[in-house]
Amino acid sequence: MTKKEHYVPQFYLRGFTNEKGYIAVFDTKDKKYFNARPEDICHIKYLYETKNESNAGLFGEYICLNDIEQLFSKKEKDYAALLNTVQIRCKKGNIDSLILSSQETDMLAELIANLMVRNPANFESVGMNQIDESMKQKVTEYLKDLFDGTDIAANYDISNEICSAAHKKALLSNEIKGSLPNIIAKELLNMDFSFYIADSHIFLSCDNPVIAGKDPFSISNDKTCVYLALTPKISVLFGKYSYSRKMRNRLVCLNDNEIERFNNLLIRSKNYGRFIFASNNKELENFIRQSNMF
Repeated sequence: MTKKEHYVPQFYLRGFTNEKGYIAVFDTKDKKYFNARPEDICHIKYLYETKNESNAGLFGEYICLNDIEQLFSKKEKDYAALLNTVQIRCKKGNIDSLILSSQETDMLAELIANLMVRNPANFESVGMNQIDESMKQKVTEYLKDLFDGTDIAANYDISNEICSAAHKKALLSNEIKGSLPNIIAKELLNMDFSFYIADSHIFLSCDNPVIAGKDPFSISNDKTCVYLALTPKISVLFGKYSYSRKMRNRLVCLNDNEIERFNNLLIRSKNYGRFIFASNNKELENFIRQSNMF
């Protein structure tokens, strides 16, 4: 049984550890720095669980305990392998090469969608806790799929708790046709994307690592862009820019000033819930100090 459920997966956090296995962290609330291991940060107890208030004899204390956590775990080995592949291929000698295959590109979009929907900072915007009577009727239609074939609908009243648990899984799972992760991934695949490699500086990340917004530098009428630091040395940007079609799925080398702009974007966007982190204490402190935000 997993109690500490990570909203930023540990495989991603491990990519930002130093040689001793620690992440350099800045707490934006308490304005202090500390070091943490991946297992000790970016988690909330029973985050994806639904307390069983009215069906104790059916499920126990929680409805389908760890069902969503296990769903994430099944995918995380593939996501971790993908990040490893990106690191291997994103070398200066591969400037003119395509980085990912079509199948790997699909998985990258799936990973980014997963990082977005599983984060509690985004729960309100995706309607995680919005349950009403019409929602109950909709949930009833796919209960078997959500709960591994269990015929809940035929044998039990659909309580608010069962409805809430099913609603969470429907929103968070990419195994449900038309689910939110699948919709996000499809939108990403319609955008151009490039990988960016840092030379001497590093990329920062945070406890809500995917930044989605509007970029005035986009040449498209739809100025949506999506940014993610994949590792301290590699990031990816989805959007439509003057160079993006030519550099789609290719590597772009950034100088220090350009990396500073990306890190300032992360800090000033206030996309973080509480923590900004990096693989290096000194670099983290320098970027936080230069931002004049704290």
